[in-house]
Amino acid sequence: MSRRDLFDEIEKTTLKPLPKKRYELKEFRRLKVPCNYHIEIREDNHYYSVPWQYKGRNVTAIYTASTIEVYRKGVRIALHQRKEKRGYTTLKEHIPAEHRFYAEWSPEEMITRAKQIGDETRALVEKIFESKGCLQLSYRICLPNN
Repeated sequence: MSRRDLFDEIEKTTLKPLPKKRYELKEFRRLKVPCNYHIEIREDNHYYSVPWQYKGRNVTAIYTASTIEVYRKGVRIALHQRKEKRGYTTLKEHIPAEHRFYAEWSPEEMITRAKQIGDETRALVEKIFESKGCLQLSYRICLPNN
């Protein structure tokens, strides 16, 4: 019996179709969650949120070309779509209650309020939002009594 005949008779019926999605190589990185609860993927200069309760803890980031997964002691605590550009990605459920106030604001609303004070204030607030990658940080800079 030829190899082809053996394949057709025994192996061909057990084969499964190839996956629709291509396999993506994974990168692994051990990180400590900083006080702003955003870990950095340095290749992209992009920061991804993890639940605030994990700040100061060691985590493992496993990332591919399309996703970022963050694990603590083998349990996934965060999942994000990867963004290969400078900036921040924050999920609202990762923000502590005392910081959620910032998530309810929009840059446009902040700029509108600044314009009520004056054109120079509006220009300053616009410049702050342009220069900072993190909205929460921009809000903290712009709001009085912080």
